[in-house]
Parts: sequence; structure tokens; C-alpha cells
Amino acid sequence: MLDAADFGRIRRARYERVALVGIGLVAGALVAGVVGLSLDRGGSGAPRAEPAADASPAQATPAAAPAVTPTPAEPASAAPEPAKPANFDLRTGYASLVGAEREAWQQLARVWNIAPGNGDPCVAAEKQKVRCYRTGNATLALIRQLDRPGVLTLRDAANRPAYVMLSGLSNDRAILNIDGVDQAVPLVVLADYWRGEFATFWRPPPNYAGPIVDGRAGPAAQWLAQQLATALGDTGPVGPRLDDATLRGWIHRFQLAQGLPSDGSAGPITLMQLNRATGVDEPRLQGAS
Repeated sequence: MLDAADFGRIRRARYERVALVGIGLVAGALVAGVVGLSLDRGGSGAPRAEPAADASPAQATPAAAPAVTPTPAEPASAAPEPAKPANFDLRTGYASLVGAEREAWQQLARVWNIAPGNGDPCVAAEKQKVRCYRTGNATLALIRQLDRPGVLTLRDAANRPAYVMLSGLSNDRAILNIDGVDQAVPLVVLADYWRGEFATFWRPPPNYAGPIVDGRAGPAAQWLAQQLATALGDTGPVGPRLDDATLRGWIHRFQLAQGLPSDGSAGPITLMQLNRATGVDEPRLQGAS
């Protein structure tokens, strides 16, 4: 049988085991609390480590740049239209134009960049490899076709001549250069004063001595054949074919294509049209082309 001393030892052993279990539970709770607090601080308050400099895009993705809305380009401003010439009243201003032939030719010479000289402007022009063309029965249709500025001779009811440079031509107006200023005159008014007298400059072929009809014109005929072939789109060599029949045939073809009388003779009008067709550098009328 157990005596009193044995019961005392057993009771003390039980108390000690209960105390050890209690102490272990308290210690475990304290450790769990400390760990939880540490994790909470690390998730919300601690700074995050920067990605390494050589981190791949999968490891570190930079923040996307804010989208930029493109600014629509402003439309280019339209080029200002050239100022229209002022109207000139030919009926009331005719007296101021009477005479003035020299001034009109000087204005035309300036357009051609040649010196008009102090005498006959056509003589001065010929020395600069430019010829004069004069006619007394021109039409507006012919002037449009020639497409070059020139000098108009006007006449009033008393047959007083006045000279003006024609610088432009539209469907209903002629642009006359009066005292160095372009001014507009309605064609219906011009018709009361203009009877077809017209003069202009043009650039002739080398060694030009008159209308070209065959190879006897020498260098002028050779130049003409080459220009005609170019204008007609003939790319073959011209030299071997330069006989009189071929040259006349080319002249006929070109004149027909240009709406000119087809006489097989290359005179000033045919040659002026050929210059225009092949791009020879000559002044042009405003608004006629």
C-alpha cells in the first residue's frame, strides 16, 4: 500500500507536467504572434527591393508610358491668288496711248531680255539672234496659238495709231502693259480699236534666211528636220533621211497637226509653233495656254 509520502510525490509530478504544458502553450503563442507581426510589416511597410540592372523583361516590367493623343496637323494655308489687273477704260484713256510706239517695243524687249537699241527695234533684235514678225491681219485665235507677247497697233475713229504691249489674253479680256503696269481691257471693247496689226519677236533657226522648203537652206534645214522629227515623235536618226521629199512631208504633217495652212513651207508662223512645241525658250502670254 502507498503511504502518505508516496501520494505526495505523485501529486507533485502531476503538477509539474501540467505546468510544463502550460508554459509550452504560452511560448508557442508568443512565437506565432511575433512571426505574424513581422510578416505584416514586411508586406505593407518595408521597401521592396529594386530589380537588378540586368533583369529580363519577365523579371522587371517598366510602367507603361501614358498614351499621347496626336495633335492633328493644321491644313496648309492656300497660296494667295495673284492680284487681278485693274480695268483700263480704253474709250476715255485712248488719248494717253497715242504714239508711244518706242515705249511699247522697249517693254517687249525687256520681256525678251534683249536691248531694243535707239533705232529700229527689229534691226537691234536681229543682231541678238532674234527676229521680228509683223502682220496686219492677225486674229485673236492666231495670237492665242502663237502664245507670245507682242505689240498691238490700235486705231481710233480718226485713225490715230496707239501702241501697247499685249502681255496676256483670257477668254474675255486682253491684258495690256500700259506704263509698265498690266491693265485689263474687255475684248469687246478692244475690237473697236484693233484691226489685226500685230508684231512680236521670235527665235529663228541658225543661218535662217527665209522660209525653208528643202535642203538648200543648209544648217537651217538640218535644224528644222531635227526639230520636226522631235515634235512628231520620230526617234530615228535624221541625217540619212534628210532629203527634200522627207523634209516637205514632215513640214506638211506638223502644219496639219497644229491647224496651220499646210503648204510645205516653214515660214515664221510654222517656226514659232515649232519652237513652242519643242520647248525653245521664248516668253509666253499670261493665261493664253
